Amino acid sequence: MTEPPGPPAPPSLDGQRPGRRRGPSDEELVALLRYFARLLLEVERGFRPPAVLRRFLAPHLAFDIEHAARPRPTGAPAVAVGDIGGVRFQRAGRRQAFGVVVIKEADASWRAMMLRLRRDDAGAWRIVEILRPQPRSLVTLQAPHGDRKEVEGAHR
Repeated sequence: MTEPPGPPAPPSLDGQRPGRRRGPSDEELVALLRYFARLLLEVERGFRPPAVLRRFLAPHLAFDIEHAARPRPTGAPAVAVGDIGGVRFQRAGRRQAFGVVVIKEADASWRAMMLRLRRDDAGAWRIVEILRPQPRSLVTLQAPHGDRKEVEGAHR
């Protein structure tokens, strides 16, 4: 499998670096989330092997992704710089953080990818959870007085 040229190398995941007492800054973790999102899309579209994600992930996620990934190109478009939208990031204490990355799927729809990061005892950050809500179609509901309303994601 020939790998496409990727984005520039991400910041280190390591907590302790020479000359620095703390781990990555918030800006570095945001860059990391953006980089990871691009690599994940490339893996899902068959352009990269799943092993490229291993260093970012907790072991259980690495296992799941490696066994679910497609081993060959899928005909999906390559990942462009513009396929990664905004990133929101928030630390939740010293050992946990949350991020949301807006991504453009292979079908050209935009979706959110939510990630939970955890800092291990050595100070390294790993992604421990990835959530990608699936789109819901609009459901037509009949109001009690006869008016029709379009409600996104309504339950039947």
